[in-house]
Amino acid sequence: MKKNFLILAVSCLAASVMVMAQDEAAYVALMKQIGPTCSALGKKLQAKEGAAAVADAKKLQDLFQEVHAFWQKRSAADAMNFAKEASAAFQSVEQHASGGHFDEASASFKKALATCSGCHNAHREKAPDGSWKIK
Repeated sequence: MKKNFLILAVSCLAASVMVMAQDEAAYVALMKQIGPTCSALGKKLQAKEGAAAVADAKKLQDLFQEVHAFWQKRSAADAMNFAKEASAAFQSVEQHASGGHFDEASASFKKALATCSGCHNAHREKAPDGSWKIK
């Protein structure tokens, strides 16, 4: 009986570690989409390319909903808040860019980037090999 319980406990632990590793890999892939999309959005705002900027802003809103879901699973309230703030700021970018108000869209874009920095400072650390890992 004890042996079966031990096997079950070890199996559950191994499964949860595997799920967390998969979640982290998916999260890293998500972040690798966010960075280039943000860079592209910044350039489109500078070039006053409204429709293209709107598309990027919408994509970023969707990506940050996934970011929110990741941190919700980890019960990280501050990170969830950063994701909500970023999504709201990208929604503001979308609204302003769709109306041709590029100064306002750029201001909202800067606000979104600040939320990114806040979360990165709180929830990632540099590994000895120079890569980044989730805290």
